[in-house]
Amino acid sequence: STSGTCSSGTFVVGTPTQQISQCVVTQPGGDHTTGSGQALYSAPNSGDDIDGGECVTTSPAYSITQESVLSAWFFHGQRDAGDDVNDYFVLEASLDNGASWTSMASIGDVATRATWTKATYEG
Repeated sequence: STSGTCSSGTFVVGTPTQQISQCVVTQPGGDHTTGSGQALYSAPNSGDDIDGGECVTTSPAYSITQESVLSAWFFHGQRDAGDDVNDYFVLEASLDNGASWTSMASIGDVATRATWTKATYEG
């Protein structure tokens, strides 16, 4: 599900089309594994991004019956730092159905080169 206060942009599930802005890849073409699967991404195949507030997406809960390691790949980059208030990225996991959250990745309002990154959580 998606929630928050953002005034533009949202998250969608699908196969993204590669986007390039000022010679920088801002959205990959496809997912991380094969490139032909589904991905959760923002700004569906356009140059728009999420702005004007906080945009949150939450996955369904998964039942884990044995000790496990959670891994998630994400593609993130930010061309401009300081241009939008609270322009940041956070990836969190919850082991108690959302009562508390643990950070898996956090990138502040800084310029970063867009790349695939693996985040891991061992609870």
